[in-house]
Amino acid sequence: MVPIDPPHLKAAIEASTWSIQALATATGNHSQTLDHLTKGDSPKRCRRSRRQALADKLGVPEPWLEGLSVAVPELSGVHRRLAIRLSPRLQLAVGGLLRKATKALRRDLREPDVTAELGRRALGTETVQTYLSRFLLELIRLDHWRSQLTTWRPSTDSATLSRPEASGVLWDLKDLYTEEDDRTGLAMVQVLEAALDPWFRGEARLDYDRLRVLVGYDRTGPASGPPHPRYEGQAASPTRMIPLVALGMPE
Repeated sequence: MVPIDPPHLKAAIEASTWSIQALATATGNHSQTLDHLTKGDSPKRCRRSRRQALADKLGVPEPWLEGLSVAVPELSGVHRRLAIRLSPRLQLAVGGLLRKATKALRRDLREPDVTAELGRRALGTETVQTYLSRFLLELIRLDHWRSQLTTWRPSTDSATLSRPEASGVLWDLKDLYTEEDDRTGLAMVQVLEAALDPWFRGEARLDYDRLRVLVGYDRTGPASGPPHPRYEGQAASPTRMIPLVALGMPE
């Protein structure tokens, strides 16, 4: 018998196209059994073969159904202070968004001019990937948009930002997010997936320059390049996403 976490199992089912009845049939279980496993917040136990079958059909890492280990691989490069604020269902939604974005980014990085620019700036593809993940995660946060559009400012309670858990481990830390944060985040993931769909399908280019501006980085000095912010929808190299300060240059 192995542990299984009800909130994580429920989130995985809600994020899938499965109903409990259909999932039970596909995994050789009774629907009452699966319904029981999704109820409550305390960990439950089930046969390992059952957990393996559920993870396989739901398309999630089996350890994640335990509720204690790495949620989705795509979040491994995201700063823990951001990642631990995601509920189980938002972890899965963000993982799906980042999978699509990573695939499109890798396509852009294969462009000869981009490859050459990465070489000139001594930038690894991992660095670009990290910034893309961080920036997209910023855009689903309610506090980001509140600070952009109103005089509201987030609290700076450091106690909520530093946790004793090991790096790379995402627990369901309910004290770090609210239902409002969760609901807004899920809606913003849907908005971003719809807005970025032409880029995901290779029918449009992503304006990495503009993405950097949207998350709060802007250029005010005389550095070369177009003025910021830009609204023309022009495509920009992935390297334009990296803030100048990260390259050792003044903003």
